[in-house]
Amino acid sequence: MPDATEQIGEHIAVEAALAVITPAYRAPLLLYCHYGLSVAEVAAALGINEGAARTRVYRAREMFRQAYERGNAQ
Repeated sequence: MPDATEQIGEHIAVEAALAVITPAYRAPLLLYCHYGLSVAEVAAALGINEGAARTRVYRAREMFRQAYERGNAQ
């Protein structure tokens, strides 16, 4: 089990990676990954079609991955 210092460091890294993502992509990512909404539910919540929601989630996951890796490489 990670200690408190590791957990805080992980939390800071996640927050920093999320901060890099624009709100148009951050919102669908959080709704889908953190809150567990389906793509259809994300689309309805944001007033966009399902294809756009799916694309935004995919792109946001890639943006997050890249930002997180950059942050941890420092």
